[in-house]
Amino acid sequence: EFQKKAIEEFKNCRVKKEYVAAVKGIVSEEFSVNEPIITLKNKGGAFSKISPNGKEAFSHVTPVMVAGKKSLVKVEIKTGRTHQIRVHLNHAGYGIVGDEKYAKNKSARMYLHAYKIELLGYKFRSNLSSDFNRLGFEISRNFEI
Repeated sequence: EFQKKAIEEFKNCRVKKEYVAAVKGIVSEEFSVNEPIITLKNKGGAFSKISPNGKEAFSHVTPVMVAGKKSLVKVEIKTGRTHQIRVHLNHAGYGIVGDEKYAKNKSARMYLHAYKIELLGYKFRSNLSSDFNRLGFEISRNFEI
């Protein structure tokens, strides 16, 4: 029963989703990206890109902290297109650290983290890994955005 309700909430864009990403570049102000995304699927996996033929996609980006020439940002998405955050951040000029497919940069891991989700009156949160500190950010165990 819960699963059916949850699927309906996702379909109707009534789920609040927040992510945290480490990106290249200095993000000093909030911004939004409202660009449609189309996804092409083949044997090698999925590849998404901004296209007027794509589906609606909206992402809102809020700066959290800066370390050197990298920024930690919170990204709230209203839609949930394949690779939406990766495509939108790269389009805005802030590729995610470790995103080889879209930002063309290597790292020990991709620094994109599903931080918070709210649906059907429930709130779930997943703390950030201390891995983010390797990039110069100061994230303690009880870090909260």
